[in-house]
Amino acid sequence: MIAAAAVVVAPPLLVAALVASDSGSSGGTCALPGGDPGGAFQAGYLQTIDADGLSASQLDIAATIVSVGEQMQIPSRGIIVALATASQESGFKNYANDGKGGDLKPDQVDVGRSMDFPHDAVGTDHGSVNAFQQQYPWWGTLEELMDPPTAARKFYDALLAVDGWESMPVTVAAQRVQRSAYPLAYADDEVLATTLYDRLAGASGHVEGGTAGGTPTCGGGGAAGGAGGENSTGSWSLPIDLGSYTLTSGYGPRVSPTGGSGNFHAGLDFGAPGGTPIHAAAGGKVTFAGWNNGGYGNLVIIHTEPNIDTYYAHQANGVIAVAVGDTVTSGAVIGGVGSTGDSTGNHLHFEVRIDGATVDPLVYLQQQGLQPGNLQ
Repeated sequence: MIAAAAVVVAPPLLVAALVASDSGSSGGTCALPGGDPGGAFQAGYLQTIDADGLSASQLDIAATIVSVGEQMQIPSRGIIVALATASQESGFKNYANDGKGGDLKPDQVDVGRSMDFPHDAVGTDHGSVNAFQQQYPWWGTLEELMDPPTAARKFYDALLAVDGWESMPVTVAAQRVQRSAYPLAYADDEVLATTLYDRLAGASGHVEGGTAGGTPTCGGGGAAGGAGGENSTGSWSLPIDLGSYTLTSGYGPRVSPTGGSGNFHAGLDFGAPGGTPIHAAAGGKVTFAGWNNGGYGNLVIIHTEPNIDTYYAHQANGVIAVAVGDTVTSGAVIGGVGSTGDSTGNHLHFEVRIDGATVDPLVYLQQQGLQPGNLQ
């Protein structure tokens, strides 16, 4: 049993100040789909979560997650995993469970008692409660689970027990803890989680020292060509040289520019003149080089051991400079920008996949020490 003592949550004045400072903001908004995996947002489908639109109570939950993580000296990446999980599972709301879902195990029949504790919303799914949707009684007593600091501590304890979580994509690490029926559901919450961490870090009075790679920009900002930094850190390189591109579309939900319908954009688009050299972001073996019928057009895929694949899509005809089986180094020229496949203009569509799951390329490049710039 874990005691809830000695946990200092974020001061209410800090949360109030964050609400005030964010109101009326014209930029930095990360609109993401709520989804409904395995009972998330049980009380109703949440269309978007917006970093600038969170209520004081939602920010209080987020700040508590950050504060507990800092006090436990959890690395920033672990705190981001926790924030992404709470975003996906509850929208940063402390859920009670009315026990009327018809899906309870014998040990869960008294979960309705969670309604006696302070809560922000009411759900019915499988005895799940709180911001992380932890199942009673296997995660703890209701007294523990309905207390946000204790719930956060339990999440971190479970995360620390996952071998190698530090090197996993956020969505994979979260899934190892949550064991959701939708294992990739946490991927599109990473940008919001990183934004919130950057805003709330230090809430407990303990600043860990740096973020997980800088604040990702979900809208607004200038062209990437004006970004500082280098084209390469040695093991990782920008796929197009600084000064040669503009970031035109980021990772996440959007209206498809080719079909007019909503879809999830799994990559980062580098707008650049046709023929602009494309570099391997990481060294590895070429596993695909040629035409793709799925909309990528001329595509190169590079596999980096043990579990990373990078995609370079929409390349111009006749410019792919590698073949399947080739071994390339980071920074090597592998082709050139084009507009083949489902494309409306010259650009590189760049993806990063880890264990087959897409992750935000902008955030991932930042985590490797690169600064691609801001989305236009």
